[in-house]
Amino acid sequence: MNPILTCFTTLIIAAGCADALAQTPRPANTYFSVAVTENSHNHYGENLMYLAFSDTPQVATDNSRIVHSVRTVAQPIQLDGKLDEWPAQRFTRIRGRVMNNYPLGLYYDAAPTEIRIASAFDDEYIYFALSYEDANRDASIRRNQWQYHEGVWRPMPHAKPTPGTAASASVNRDAPLAGNEDEDRLLMMFPIQDKQKNFVDGGLGCAGYCHTNLRLTPTTDDDLTGAGVAAMHTVLPGDLADLWHWTATRSRPMNTLKDGHLNFGTVSDNGREADSGAYPFENNALLEPLRPRYVSRSDYQAGRYQQPGFETRQLVTGDLLEITPDMQFAEGVSLPFYIPVAPSGGIADVQVVALFDETSLSWQLEIRRKRVTGDPHDRQFVAGEDLPAPTDRPVAAGDPGKGEKLFHEKACAACHGEQGEGLRHTEHTHSEGQSAEEGWHAPRNQRVSAPAIRKTVSPLRPRRLRYLAHSLKQHNGQPPEALMPFVNLTPQEIEDIASWLQLQYTPDRQ
Repeated sequence: MNPILTCFTTLIIAAGCADALAQTPRPANTYFSVAVTENSHNHYGENLMYLAFSDTPQVATDNSRIVHSVRTVAQPIQLDGKLDEWPAQRFTRIRGRVMNNYPLGLYYDAAPTEIRIASAFDDEYIYFALSYEDANRDASIRRNQWQYHEGVWRPMPHAKPTPGTAASASVNRDAPLAGNEDEDRLLMMFPIQDKQKNFVDGGLGCAGYCHTNLRLTPTTDDDLTGAGVAAMHTVLPGDLADLWHWTATRSRPMNTLKDGHLNFGTVSDNGREADSGAYPFENNALLEPLRPRYVSRSDYQAGRYQQPGFETRQLVTGDLLEITPDMQFAEGVSLPFYIPVAPSGGIADVQVVALFDETSLSWQLEIRRKRVTGDPHDRQFVAGEDLPAPTDRPVAAGDPGKGEKLFHEKACAACHGEQGEGLRHTEHTHSEGQSAEEGWHAPRNQRVSAPAIRKTVSPLRPRRLRYLAHSLKQHNGQPPEALMPFVNLTPQEIEDIASWLQLQYTPDRQ
């Protein structure tokens, strides 16, 4: 073909030969994790996804572990949350799996729905588009909302699930909750340094960095199993992960998310930290007694706080009025706990426009971040060696019937109880005629996720290897009691067991 014609054709298709020749190389293929929540931090999604970058158009395959990120050479993608620039065939569909329900008793358990995700990139930015039907079919945007009740301010109690929704099927839907009204969230994780090999074919992904530490939960608090001990951190010194955390109450109003990272830690250490900079919100709170500081000046002057149940949906910095003792409020009036403010620094590297679609009752999010930020706590999306593509697919939905059978065949019930309710040291030691000890012999593991089980039973679990090395030196080859034995299970068997445990609920101390 005539070179001029070739260039003209490319100009039309790819925004010009000169631009095409000047394109930066595509980023290296990598793995990541994605999860969403319904009005809590209990999340569902997929712990190991593959991000495949391409300079040519691609469509989603039938392997729901792979997301194709395609170079866009026309106009930059406009972030408006409408997703109308994203062809439907580009979206990978993920059958959400429970990733975490701990601590138990704070919120209703995770209720998975389908997640759709697509990606694109250009010379400057990487983009993601996501949509998912909210498990309660509403937008939860009232985290820690203040409510005036019987003459005092209190956090708004957690709303009950709406009948007929996925959330209403949660096994603890009728249980009293310790948590307050919360918010919908999205979490994405990308590896930066990964010596443990969590983000590789067959790896644990984010599950390798999420630690339930169930055995450390005081037995007197088994209705809040995991409270105060569950933690996120990398396991090997030097390992580091980039964590994007979008929240419907705190970060959505300022079209951003909290960009953070995971550092090395041990046991219940919290290795999760925000990147540098100012948060996109301030707290509307005073201490002693805990109460709101501000109301909306315009709502106050209009007399709206004399209307029972009136709600200020959002506070604006230019419309704040400090509460004084002489102010009167009707029963049920509510105020936001957070005031949106302009963020700054690395914490606000990621731009997000999110809309809740009232027709599909789904969240729609468009995300953009510079491919190269220069921040060592960010994943840099640059050229390099591709990680090998996954050789497997996400497991099928768990079969609770098979899971119950496996739970007993593999002798899980011998330590964790017939329903996963756990075995206390007092019960264990008394049955063997020994002196009583405090704490768990084997913890309550009801409603645990499959990735958490897989990590716990793995023969290559770092904690297991450390204990084994210690025991061979000092304990005559016998591993310490704190180490759960290796159990030979396939990923599908683990998913089956988890699906059954997620249906198990026993009241406090039963």
